[in-house]
Amino acid sequence: VGSRLDVIRARSDLNRVRAELIAAHRMLDNARDALGILMGTGGLPLPEAELKIHEQTKSTKELLELADRDRQDIKVSKAISKLSENELDSTWMQFVPTLDASWQLTHRFTAPSAFGSQDRTRWNAILTLSVPLYDQTRYANLEKKRASLKQAQLQWEETELNAGLDVRSARRDYVTSQKLLKAAREQAVLSYEMLRLTEESYKTGTGSSLDVTDANRSSRQDIIELAIKTFEHQIALLRLLRAVGKDMMTVGD
Repeated sequence: VGSRLDVIRARSDLNRVRAELIAAHRMLDNARDALGILMGTGGLPLPEAELKIHEQTKSTKELLELADRDRQDIKVSKAISKLSENELDSTWMQFVPTLDASWQLTHRFTAPSAFGSQDRTRWNAILTLSVPLYDQTRYANLEKKRASLKQAQLQWEETELNAGLDVRSARRDYVTSQKLLKAAREQAVLSYEMLRLTEESYKTGTGSSLDVTDANRSSRQDIIELAIKTFEHQIALLRLLRAVGKDMMTVGD
């Protein structure tokens, strides 16, 4: 009931799938080898079950607030700016007048002279006021601290701008991956339904085996595409979590 064309088509599909299977085994071994190196164990380990990651439904504004709170580079830039500000304040203190107070107790064991005071014990209070008038090194140090503070503030602003760009870009990629994943799911369902209808037509004699082969190939390709889009969606989510400063060691918690 078949034709030679069906046999040739089937052999062609079989050879192509065998070649893809050989390439897939090689890619799997390479990925397992790289995973072993990353884990520090070597060998060809197999990954554990799929990591469940919570979906992110926050707005861009909320994600930017999280990034400003949790990103380590922003925290470091803030700390450096605050340190530079404190150093500038301490440099300004060098221009503030200082007042030193001290006291001294003296006691004479010999008899006092006839023309002096008869007190053997005396208290002396000393107050010293220092008013800085001019010191070139202090002014140079002050300018240096001002420049350091300005540089730290600019670095902080640049870090926040770059963080905002990372968050917005990661969120766009994530939203796009969500839409593409939804479309891939719908396409996989449609391809499976088309395959089912084609098989029913073949069983009733109104369709050909070639139609079944084409429908089967399309369904298989759409399932593979769904798996790829699912993987890309998870990667986009991980990039978004990293952009907002999420600790990658606690992603699955």
